[in-house]
Parts: sequence; structure tokens; C-alpha cells
Amino acid sequence: MKKHIIIILLSLIVFLLSCGVPKEDYEILKEENTKLKHENEKLLVKLEHYENESNQIIFEIEKAYKEKEYCVVKYDIKKLKDKYPELYLQKGYEDLLNKIDREEKGNFANNSKSEVNNVLLNKVLNDAAKKSKYNSRSLGSGEYIDYSKKNN
Repeated sequence: MKKHIIIILLSLIVFLLSCGVPKEDYEILKEENTKLKHENEKLLVKLEHYENESNQIIFEIEKAYKEKEYCVVKYDIKKLKDKYPELYLQKGYEDLLNKIDREEKGNFANNSKSEVNNVLLNKVLNDAAKKSKYNSRSLGSGEYIDYSKKNN
């Protein structure tokens, strides 16, 4: 009987000692977990940037439309369509473009072509200034620098 108890205890000890993850495997899994956490953080930052940038473009479209700066609206809609085609389709900007075209046909006689070009040029230059790392001016949400005015 004692032999059976000793054999059972030794078997139990051997079984318990053999359970568990080897140290090498544990270290590999720990390192992989750390890498995946860092990758997840990077992807979250990219997702946040993606959401913020698309929301900023949509805000600029709405603001320019309220101010009847149709060339800016068209420019921003094109930018949204190029960068975020799913949002372009989702928000129904095709209808807005058609509406703007109808309004512009009625108002084109009132606006000179150079005035329309100046507004569009300001928009393009402001977008370039926002992207530039060396821009000393800080532009807030929806702020524009008017490049058509001469600095004295």
C-alpha cells in the first residue's frame, strides 16, 4: 500500500512539475504581446487622424457652402472624394455638386472669373500651408489666410 501511495505522489509531483509554459516560450509570447500593443497604439492614432481629417474636410465643405464659396466647396468635395470615397458616397455630395452647378449658372453673371479663381487659389494655398512643416502661422479649425490681400 505504501508503494502505491509513493508512486501516486511521485506521479503527481512529476505531473505538476511538467505543467506550465517553458520560460523561452513565455518570453517569446511576452515580446510578441508588447509588439502587438505598440502596433495597436499606432493604428489607433492613424484611425483618430483619419476620423479627424475627414471631419475637418466635411466641416470646411459645410462652412464654405453657407458662405456661398462654391469653388471651395467643389475643391473640398473633390478632396473628400479622393481621400475618403466611402464618405463621399455616404453623405450624398453628388447631389450637392449638382445643386451648386445650378446655383452657379444663375450667379455666374454676377461674379467675375478672377474673383472665383482668387477664392479657389486661397483655398489651395491654405491647404498647402496647413501641410507645410515650416509654416510659422498656426491655423485653427476653419481659419483661412487671405493670400489675395497684399501685406504692407
